[in-house]
Amino acid sequence: MRGRYRGSPLCLAVCRFDAKTTSLLVDLGADVNRVGSWFGTPLMCAISIRNLELVKLLVRRGACLEYTDENGDMVSGVKSSLPYPEITWWLLVGRFQDQKKLRDHAFNGECVIRPWSGKRQYSTILKGSYGRRWEESTLDYCIRLAGLRRMMRGEAVFAAFV
Repeated sequence: MRGRYRGSPLCLAVCRFDAKTTSLLVDLGADVNRVGSWFGTPLMCAISIRNLELVKLLVRRGACLEYTDENGDMVSGVKSSLPYPEITWWLLVGRFQDQKKLRDHAFNGECVIRPWSGKRQYSTILKGSYGRRWEESTLDYCIRLAGLRRMMRGEAVFAAFV
């Protein structure tokens, strides 16, 4: 459904301050960046009606902060939010501070920090499809091993020492 006067269902839900319906419409695949009313995108609707909760919901669901209108002009969500300092602050700073951060200590208590021992070289017996095939000559086997060596160069091998 597309409309400029009544608006798209997503813009209509945003204009009605209905976070539950907005979330449901986004979950069902509504385009959060589609211009759906005379405000513009649903994010611009949320900014215009000064609803920080819906601004957070739409930005976290992938809404772009700017879009190009039908005249080809760029419309900025940050510029539109300048009359509302709490929304401007959240768009510029708060949305990055809401996220979880790394802690400065281990989650399971203190652990011994050891220096990295560096890379190690090892050899292994090739089995399965990498082993020598009964129909291939020694030269063919060496050529295939050289290709395997090139393919494995720079790859990390994870092994558990028992």
